[in-house]
Amino acid sequence: MSTVADHRPHLSTEEVIDLACRLYGLHVRTCEPLPSERDQNFYLKTQSNDSFVLKISSAAEKRDILDLQHQAMARLGAHHGGGIWPKICQTENSEEITIIDGENGVSYMVRMLTYVPGIPLVNINPQSPDLLDNLGMFLGQVGLALEGFSHSATQRNLKWNMDNGPQVVRTCLDNISNPDQRGLVEHFLHQYEALVAARLLSLRRSVIHNDGNDHNVLVDDVDPDDPSCWKKQVVGLIDFGDIVTSYTIAELAVSLAYVMLNKSNPLTAAAHVVSGYHRVFPLTEQEIELLFHFVCMRLCMSVSISAQQQQDEPENEYLSVSEAPGWKLL
Repeated sequence: MSTVADHRPHLSTEEVIDLACRLYGLHVRTCEPLPSERDQNFYLKTQSNDSFVLKISSAAEKRDILDLQHQAMARLGAHHGGGIWPKICQTENSEEITIIDGENGVSYMVRMLTYVPGIPLVNINPQSPDLLDNLGMFLGQVGLALEGFSHSATQRNLKWNMDNGPQVVRTCLDNISNPDQRGLVEHFLHQYEALVAARLLSLRRSVIHNDGNDHNVLVDDVDPDDPSCWKKQVVGLIDFGDIVTSYTIAELAVSLAYVMLNKSNPLTAAAHVVSGYHRVFPLTEQEIELLFHFVCMRLCMSVSISAQQQQDEPENEYLSVSEAPGWKLL
């Protein structure tokens, strides 16, 4: 069975600099690799001091999924003007997506996005109640903007799609070697199947970003000389690779699963985010009742998938970045 690593591209920084010049006419001054689960991403700074992100997609990626990402970014730019969104750059041949040849006859899709400036939420400590409330409002605006948006590509089979949560967790359970940890995941899995599964058909569904983790949420530090958090505002959301059609509430649940990590009072932190979200994009009574279980399911997916990926790629530290705090939160 093939793994994520089997499809991941392996271009050198020299090859990426050459690509940027040949395809986009850019004269790159610096080229830095960025972490990614499936693809290769590079932060480029040109000699004219402009910044971009060059993305080489996994060989398993489908073109219609990239089109879904592009259209969603354009939709958010048009309907959520308060946020800063990546924009697609065209090649000198006016292409948004270009095919390149890799090793052993494998082809990869290449594209370039504008760089979105900001401080990842994970680097803001402490995260004040006002900032968490603002995050909720921002996610609510994302929900409003994507309401009614549709696309033929849905990423139905994506392992990070919460439609597949229980199935994914069950598939990965045997990779959790610690019996206490495995029992903890089984506990929340049984709760989800008993209390949530029968009510899923009545929940709202929409296209969601599906990866609002604290590395992808960007904050604008209005006054870098002032360490207080109250001035900070969420300004952007990056990495649309996990975008799916799923339960609308999953957007909030995914973000909460990461916001609650490493907090002394995780439920209080979550409440601030939920409050901001609800004021902008009101939750239904049923969504409020089931939200906690969605958060727990996302956490179970995270630690279970991490356990599987560590067996496939034990040397890739990025794949387990949230595992230890995830177990503690569960």
